[in-house]
Amino acid sequence: MAEPSLDLLREGDIEGAWRRFIDDYRRLLFSVIRRFARDPDEAMDLFAHLCEQLRADEMSRLRHFRDDAGGSASFSTWLVVVGRRLIIDWYRKRDGRIRRAPPRDLSPLGVAIYTQVFIASRSHRDAYEWARAHLDPSLTYSTFLRELRVVHQAAFREPAGSVTRAVLDSAEIDPTPNAEELVLADEAAEALGDAMATLDPAVRAAVQLLIVEEMTAGDVARVVGWPNAKAVYNRVYRALAAIRARLTAEDAKN
Repeated sequence: MAEPSLDLLREGDIEGAWRRFIDDYRRLLFSVIRRFARDPDEAMDLFAHLCEQLRADEMSRLRHFRDDAGGSASFSTWLVVVGRRLIIDWYRKRDGRIRRAPPRDLSPLGVAIYTQVFIASRSHRDAYEWARAHLDPSLTYSTFLRELRVVHQAAFREPAGSVTRAVLDSAEIDPTPNAEELVLADEAAEALGDAMATLDPAVRAAVQLLIVEEMTAGDVARVVGWPNAKAVYNRVYRALAAIRARLTAEDAKN
């Protein structure tokens, strides 16, 4: 399938090729960027970096599309891979291998819980088992839940988008992503994320714990500081109804 921007590039129309490329692929580039950054300023920095790198040397990267893709990938799929590599390079130059750090005011157990839950992406039950195996075999679940509540309260205090995403290794990247599916999935995730962002932080945590982590309502109540399981069910299902109504309204607009 012909790529108009590449056709213009072969004809020597660098400015025309660049304008056409940005018009055609801005949306896709931002879909890739949002996999790494939710903070608007950081996203714009990444977009500027991608533009600088892709525009450099009269768009030399785009000229080499067939060589790099080996003739087996579509241009959009190849662009996703190149974009991810450039984003990773940007993070590595800026941050090295530094990963997000726990809040400074947590106890040693709190730091361990934060690391397991928010950095290693373990479930809360797995984090508890990890803590028992590596820190304290006598740790009770009730003690763990009390500390988990402190950890979540500390996480609530972090401004949205203020924590740098972990720098990924190249081996962790899907080498053949589907660009069209990426855009659609990104739009759905963005809509859900926007809807979740309207919720109170404690309600967001309760939704995550009850629905995703499948924690009991009684334990969720203890973590977020609500009086009982009934309060958890009431607030979570009201929140889900509000999210559903918001997403339905957004779909109707489109």
